[in-house]
Amino acid sequence: MAPGADIARSVSLEVWQGTTTRIVIGAGTRLGEGVKLSLRGGSMEVGANTDVRRYGTYHIGGEIRVGSGCVLSTGIHLHCAERVTIGDLTIIGEYTTIADSRHLRTAADQPVHHSTASAPIAIGRNIWMGAHAVIAGGVTVGDMAFVAAGAVVTKDVAEGWLVGGVPARPLRLMDVEDE
Repeated sequence: MAPGADIARSVSLEVWQGTTTRIVIGAGTRLGEGVKLSLRGGSMEVGANTDVRRYGTYHIGGEIRVGSGCVLSTGIHLHCAERVTIGDLTIIGEYTTIADSRHLRTAADQPVHHSTASAPIAIGRNIWMGAHAVIAGGVTVGDMAFVAAGAVVTKDVAEGWLVGGVPARPLRLMDVEDE
């Protein structure tokens, strides 16, 4: 943990027996109240000056890399079995779900719980993602894209595009706006 990082007292760690997980927290980064880290092996690196807001749940079984200057808003659920990367300056909205794995349909006598597949997720730099979005495994969200609130993203998002809907579809190419 880098100097100047702030970890709330109510951050909890759940450690799966027989696993080793590496966590790196950058300078000036804050982990808020009620954040839960479920350590299942793998690694989590969070860059400098990132705000991991309250009540998020992070299942760490693969490799999670969060850039610098990001905001991971309240109530995010991030499940990483393989790899999830989030670029610098990205904002992930409240109660968003990011999951790089999925359960497979099984025969009636086989439990679905133990039958999974995964594919890496890459979320680019300087993205804004609205509240309650869902990002599915295998998706790449290009730099400077916007993901509308409530969107379910199952396909790649091109750089600079706004996507929305269920399933998400391209709505328009975003222009740089003056403040």
